[in-house]
Amino acid sequence: MRAMVLGSLACIVIVACGPETPPPDNGSGGSSSGGTVTSSGGSSVGGGATGGTSTAGTCSAALGDRVRITSIAVSPNVNVTGSGINSASRPVILSVSPNGRGQVAWSDGTNAHVTPLDASDQRAGSDLTVPGSEVRGFVAHDDGSALLVVRSDTMVFVRLDSAGTTQSTLAIVGNNAHTTDGDRWIDSWPHQGRLAWSGTQYAAYFGQTGNFGSQGNHQGDHYSFISPQGALMTGGWDWGCSHSLDERLAHNGTTFAPICTTDTYPGHGIYFNNRTQVSSEPSITNVGGTTQLGGLVRAPDGFWLDFISPEGRSAADVAFIHISNTGAPSGRVYLTDTPSVAEKYAHLAAYGDRLLAAWSDSTGALTLATVDTSGKVVEGPAAVTARAGGQDDFATYPNGDVGWAFAWSNLSQLQVIRVTRCP
Repeated sequence: MRAMVLGSLACIVIVACGPETPPPDNGSGGSSSGGTVTSSGGSSVGGGATGGTSTAGTCSAALGDRVRITSIAVSPNVNVTGSGINSASRPVILSVSPNGRGQVAWSDGTNAHVTPLDASDQRAGSDLTVPGSEVRGFVAHDDGSALLVVRSDTMVFVRLDSAGTTQSTLAIVGNNAHTTDGDRWIDSWPHQGRLAWSGTQYAAYFGQTGNFGSQGNHQGDHYSFISPQGALMTGGWDWGCSHSLDERLAHNGTTFAPICTTDTYPGHGIYFNNRTQVSSEPSITNVGGTTQLGGLVRAPDGFWLDFISPEGRSAADVAFIHISNTGAPSGRVYLTDTPSVAEKYAHLAAYGDRLLAAWSDSTGALTLATVDTSGKVVEGPAAVTARAGGQDDFATYPNGDVGWAFAWSNLSQLQVIRVTRCP
């Protein structure tokens, strides 16, 4: 337990209070123009949708019956839990390259693995490995991949070719004594992260710990742009949302969208570009609260986001919102209305000309629903046997299918889940 008093604001917290105003180098956001296959089964469930309904074309199979789970043996076991506030969920990340092949990044607690998949989601080769206790971002390319990994106190960008040879390595923060004003590093405080690719450059966005001299240590987020060759570029910021309890990042062909949840700066809520409020969430605390970010999906004129919010609800529900390229929110609706159930772990991905939304209950049971771009439920909700971790983003294949990866029950088995697009 750490305690800190800043002016008249007293906090007795596990994560120390962040500065009430940003340090001088706080910048505005940057932008760029540049195994075994089984059927999960599923049944339609009637309650929970409040986004309305919309007419859909006839599908040959119900939503739950379009879910396929492919089991892939791995060794060592997949590490899906760690320690530290809001950083205990260690991601298993499926990313799809332009050629339609999936790759899965995960960690065994010592090394980061990239598992290549074929067109049927079966293993296509041996794992590629690099040092890394956690994977915090992943982008698949036709000629390799790029990762954001934790090595000791350092967040590191790594570019691999298709054979697993390291092409470039960039230590973004860390590798310092933690004792000097301006030091930034990774520890047990929140350090979730995301890595995104625009087609011409990467963006890395993640939580970090920082030394502020006489003000002590604080937690906030870091946002960097990285060239295809792995060199640090101008733009981004050294210190943004604080505390930055979770992050999402996507590129829509026009701009990157860095999204955070924060309890102090710039306020209590969900923020775009560490400046523009997407949703006021006054119940957020420095140990997270109930509000959780879900999936962030590119739209022709911005982005779609789903997230968990308790504000004004009998229990935490799944909210859906559109965000413009400048962060302006509009069209907020709720996908669930379940007074006796607090949803968690929302997800979202493009699914043909619609979106696939998902959420879990307190037991981890997963529900899927197809929604249109206004948040109206088109199909479902449908309960499925597949699971999804809170930090495991959904990915869209070129043919419109949606997939993700996770490990549950048997951690020597990587589970790759695909939801076939309804024709």
